[in-house]
Amino acid sequence: MGTPDDGKQQTLTLIRGLPGSGKSTMATALAAQTGATHLEADQFMVDRAGKYRFDARKLRDAHQHCETACDE
Repeated sequence: MGTPDDGKQQTLTLIRGLPGSGKSTMATALAAQTGATHLEADQFMVDRAGKYRFDARKLRDAHQHCETACDE
């Protein structure tokens, strides 16, 4: 992310909510409409067969990946 003085300032939109409330659906639609990058920790919870399987042990790495991607 840039600083206000360097002309590279960007917008970060965070979507929060209860499980099953439509966060991923909303984020996907917003990214499609705006051309924004869509990052979410849930992307780390999809197995090789494409099935979502929550694993709390992966959360730290998933959140770190999202944070690092935001900084780039």
